[in-house]
Amino acid sequence: MAQNASTYGMLDCISAELKVEDARLNAAYRKAQAGLNARQKAKLQAGQRAWVSFRDAGCSSLEDEGWGSLSRINASMCVLGRTTARAQELETYPDTDFFR
Repeated sequence: MAQNASTYGMLDCISAELKVEDARLNAAYRKAQAGLNARQKAKLQAGQRAWVSFRDAGCSSLEDEGWGSLSRINASMCVLGRTTARAQELETYPDTDFFR
């Protein structure tokens, strides 16, 4: 049997990768906020909070105990995929020099 072939093994693997991508997302968020004025920071913060709610609600809708353990994997992969995409989006967030 391949390593991490069990549901728990797959979830552990996804969790480990999510930690990496979450750190990437947080670094990109901090960098995006650098140099913004208070109004711009508040808008970015509101957008990020809305995105977290969207990600969590959307991905949790993929998991239900009636659907079996595969739904946990699907929901976890959803969180990972959306976190990766958001990190990439924030990494390309325009800095203040873009608008000058």
